Amino acid sequence: MRRRLGRLVFVALLASAVGGASAAPAAHASGSAKRPAVVVEKKKKHKKKAKPVSLATAARWVDIGAEAKLTPSQPAPQPQPFTDPAGPPFGKISSTLIAGLGFKGVAIETFARTQPDPADPSLLVGNYIVKVVVFGSAADAKKFRDADAKDVTNRPPSTVPGLGNFKQVGSYADGVVLDDAMGHINLMFTIGNVAVDIRLGVTEKAPGDGATAIKKLGDVVVANSKKKT
Repeated sequence: MRRRLGRLVFVALLASAVGGASAAPAAHASGSAKRPAVVVEKKKKHKKKAKPVSLATAARWVDIGAEAKLTPSQPAPQPQPFTDPAGPPFGKISSTLIAGLGFKGVAIETFARTQPDPADPSLLVGNYIVKVVVFGSAADAKKFRDADAKDVTNRPPSTVPGLGNFKQVGSYADGVVLDDAMGHINLMFTIGNVAVDIRLGVTEKAPGDGATAIKKLGDVVVANSKKKT
């Protein structure tokens, strides 16, 4: 009886040892199959900030005579950049409009159309002023645009003979269209760090003609800004 019990204990111990041995490789195999997940981070694409436009570059944008069929009022070479806001030939830019802003300079060109164009009745007779005001940043250009527009709409009509009360009659890209209902129309918008200011004094055939015409001039300036130089 004792021999039998001894054999049974021996068999049980042997079976236990065999089972443990066979389980170990299985555990090792399953462990090696589970590899840690590798997370590959995708590099975020950062948009390159556009470099501020120089005054010399922006000055070329106002040269719209050929495209708009306008005659420049000044002899060549025009337009010329100026860094003094109170200097000739464009008169003064109020110091309050550029106070605290990174003002870099201004370029302006004036044009005229003295006769109607039979081939294109939309071309209005009158005087045209195209101006770009350059700043160190786009934020400053927008601040100037807003202050410039506010200065015009808040101006009492009596301060400038012949001008009416300007009101906003439309929008254009990043800007506004102002009209005094007396043939004077202003367009003010920005292209990056440059504020564009176009002003017309024209004979309209119907209300709204000037607003339509000034937007077309804005398109010419925008097209010029995209030209590779």
